[in-house]
Amino acid sequence: MPVICIGPVCIPWAVVWPLIWFMIKPIWNRLPPAVQQRILAVINPMVQAYESLLDKILPAKWRKKKQKKQETSKSNPAEADTFHEEIQTRIQDGGLLSVSTEAHWDTVQRTTAMHGMDILAMFSAPWCKPCQAVKPIFTEKSEDGTNRKKALFVYVNVDDADEVVEKCDAATAIPLFQHWKGGEKKGSMTGGHAEKLKTFLDGALGK
Repeated sequence: MPVICIGPVCIPWAVVWPLIWFMIKPIWNRLPPAVQQRILAVINPMVQAYESLLDKILPAKWRKKKQKKQETSKSNPAEADTFHEEIQTRIQDGGLLSVSTEAHWDTVQRTTAMHGMDILAMFSAPWCKPCQAVKPIFTEKSEDGTNRKKALFVYVNVDDADEVVEKCDAATAIPLFQHWKGGEKKGSMTGGHAEKLKTFLDGALGK
């Protein structure tokens, strides 16, 4: 996936324009409606042309992957049972739990609430070098026996988990770490800073 990596963070190309829009939105809101309409008349055809170009140049494997995500997002009782068993294993033995669908995330929220546990989530990708540099720290924390009853450690590959990324408001730079408790996001941290990550995780775990 095309990305822009700046120091300890990587920004997927897909979120560059949303970030730009976020920065210019205050100015846009101050423009008179007539001016906004004139600008949109110029921009909209450009956006449509850009989307059409992406459809043509994106590799076939990416398009197939997207189609597969849409097909597997449908309810599957057998898959749900398997995932629930995996959650129980991670609670008992520690380690990272991979989450790729909204249904997975909802199950994680319900299960951790029932067990009185927090959620520590890492949003990452295989191509993100800063992510891979600090992933061992996250993994080590997840395998620490003293942490197993405190929090469930979740790993989200942003390439395969569009629903989760959207639901968690995680369409930003990666690596991104979030702390959830009782269905609410309590904190987050962005970037591959090893010491900052250790401090963030220890804080979330009450150490």
